[in-house]
Amino acid sequence: MSERPNPFNPGAGLMPPHLAGRDAEREKFSKLLRDVGTGRVNNIVLYGLRGMGKTVLLNEFEQMCKSADILPVSEQYDRQHSDPSKFLTVLKHNIHAAIQTFSKLEKISTVASDAPPSSGVTGIAYYEPSYEPDSPPPLRNYMTEYLIENWQVVEKGGYNGVVFLFDEFHTIRNLQGKGWFVLSDFIGAMAEVQQKGYKYSLILSGLPILQHNLIEARSYAERMFKSMEISVLEEADAKNAMTEPLGTTGRNFSQDLLSMVVKDTGGCPYFVQFYAKEILDRIDKDCIETRDYDQIRETITSTLDHDFFDQRMGQLTVGHRAVLYAMAQVSDKYITFSAVKKHTDIPKGTFSKNLSRLENKGLIHKAKHGTYQFSLPMLRDYLLRRQADANDQDLD
Repeated sequence: MSERPNPFNPGAGLMPPHLAGRDAEREKFSKLLRDVGTGRVNNIVLYGLRGMGKTVLLNEFEQMCKSADILPVSEQYDRQHSDPSKFLTVLKHNIHAAIQTFSKLEKISTVASDAPPSSGVTGIAYYEPSYEPDSPPPLRNYMTEYLIENWQVVEKGGYNGVVFLFDEFHTIRNLQGKGWFVLSDFIGAMAEVQQKGYKYSLILSGLPILQHNLIEARSYAERMFKSMEISVLEEADAKNAMTEPLGTTGRNFSQDLLSMVVKDTGGCPYFVQFYAKEILDRIDKDCIETRDYDQIRETITSTLDHDFFDQRMGQLTVGHRAVLYAMAQVSDKYITFSAVKKHTDIPKGTFSKNLSRLENKGLIHKAKHGTYQFSLPMLRDYLLRRQADANDQDLD
């Protein structure tokens, strides 16, 4: 193992040493910020599979907001926030925290440092809608009033607009059985405040199902949001994601090796970093070539399986795993219910429930026309490897 410095550090939402291949997305967001500043508010739904760098891009957008005098309000959501009361609590907390953290006014920042944590204030009094206890308002009305009346807080904080940067937003769903329609209410409130001229903008990030959820929640969401798919890197960009950081180390990969890593990872940003890190850690040479990589290729794959995929599979029931293995047998990009059912004898009702639970766990997602896809790049290859291992053991 090499003891030399390694610039690669793959992780959940960690900024890579070089953000490659996202210039177009940064330019689109830069234009959105310019428009917000002049009162022409737009919204973006940013979607893609896991490991594509959506969280990294949101973090980059946050820095761009601050440079443009636009207040960034960030949060990473999960399923519990489909509860309207929890969603509202987090929304208000994040607005307060953003003002307190990023305020441009010295007196606000100073007062904020002395304010009790529970106050969530910065020396400016927040407006709180008041209603009779026995007749609480609809959530949409409450959020609309709250955002409009507290616009003065944003202005006093020195900002010319607000951008909500909300990650994992595909987990926010209307739950009709519980009478919870937080997604519909939030989108409705945002549409109303934007129509009234308040400069609040939405960047919602998540798995591809997010687009479906938004349109299902509000029919006009398709006109309210511009789509931005975050996908695998082009070959040149994936290579650049490796060569730029390598340039600081005095080490390099041969051109053939760069091409091989791109092929093995499919250009997925997370896996490009993972493989580059493993190669540097395991091969102590200045110039690393394909013959060096061939000696450790299987070891890297095994490490990826153990560190990344096995952890997720270990949290699943036998039934869940059986459905995933059946899905892996279908080579189509979009996997139909009937095609998967041919590879398992699980009863239809149980099979449907397992699909739903796997979707909730973020391992698969509904795609177009009633089909499914894996939410993790390379998951199908992993499942096929594990099945092959199990078959080999049975033969032994």
